[in-house]
Amino acid sequence: MEIVEAEEFLKHNHQGVLVARKRDGSLQMTLVSSVIDGQGRVILTARERTYKVKNIRRN
Repeated sequence: MEIVEAEEFLKHNHQGVLVARKRDGSLQMTLVSSVIDGQGRVILTARERTYKVKNIRRN
């Protein structure tokens, strides 16, 4: 999927699955809600101390 196709998809589909790698290399999957802001960035909301945030920052 090209970036333009992904952006178009996200404009109409606000829920998905985020996949990040855990410390041991295995995958951690979690449901997320997203929106594209005015600058074309994908925005997700998450609590600071969740594993998904820690894994994304590490990766």
